[in-house]
Amino acid sequence: MVTRAKPRQPVAALSPRLMVEMRGVSLIINGKAILNAVDLDVWAGQTVAIIGPSGSGKTTLLRTINHLARPSAGEIRLDGERIDPQAARLRAQRAGIGMVFQNFNLFRNMTALENVMFAPVATGRARVAEAETRARKLIARVGLSDKCGSYPSELSGGQQQRIAIARALAMEPKVMLFDEATSALDPEFAREVLDVMSDLSASGMTIVAVTHEMGFARKVADRIVFMEAGSILADGTPDDLFSEAAPLRVKRFLTS
Repeated sequence: MVTRAKPRQPVAALSPRLMVEMRGVSLIINGKAILNAVDLDVWAGQTVAIIGPSGSGKTTLLRTINHLARPSAGEIRLDGERIDPQAARLRAQRAGIGMVFQNFNLFRNMTALENVMFAPVATGRARVAEAETRARKLIARVGLSDKCGSYPSELSGGQQQRIAIARALAMEPKVMLFDEATSALDPEFAREVLDVMSDLSASGMTIVAVTHEMGFARKVADRIVFMEAGSILADGTPDDLFSEAAPLRVKRFLTS
C-alpha cells in the first residue's frame, strides 16, 4: 500500500502549481515491466528525493520525465502541459527540464565557461554576450568563479559536477533532475555538490533527485519517495519515512 503525505513545507508556502504530474506511467522493455503505473505529483518549489534499492526503477522514472525513456503507457505533464513525444513541442519542453547525470558529460575540448554557454547559444535562446554573462553568474553561483577558463581535465570530479549543474541551469529550467549526482565522487567532493543542491532547493528551485545520500534526503527534501520493483511503495515527509511508523520495507532499507 502506498502511503501519501502532504509536503514538508507549509502548504501556504508552496506554489499552487503542479510542476510535474505523472499518471499511470509504465515502461515495459523486452516484456519486463520497469515502471508499473506510477503516479507522482511534484509541486513547484518542492524538493523530492527518490530512494530505493538498485534496480527499483528510480533512474528510469527520472528519465521518463524528460522522455529520455519514453513511457509505454501513461501521461506526464510539465507545468500543466502534456509531454508528447510526437509533438514539435518536445524539444522546447525538454529545454525546461535540466538534468544532471552520474557522469559529468562535459565537453573535454571546451573550458568551463564555454561548456555552460554552449546550449543557450546553440539553441538560439541567447546571444553570445548574454550567454557569457549568465554563464559567469552561474559558475559563481556554484562557487567556481576562478575556474571559468579551466578545461574539465583541470578540474576535480566535484568541480566538474558543479559545472555540469551550472550548465543545466543555463537553460533556465522549470525543474532540475539529479540522477545520483554524487555517486562517482569522493565524500569531500560529494559534499561540495550536495551544498549546491541544497542551495538550489533553498532558493525555490523544483528538484527531483535520485539519491543514496540519506542525510541530504532527510535534511533537504520536502518529500521522500521510496521505490521498489518499478512501483512507489511509500511517499512521505522525511519525518514520516525516518520514523517507527514507516513501512517495514522502508525501515529495513534505511537500516541496511
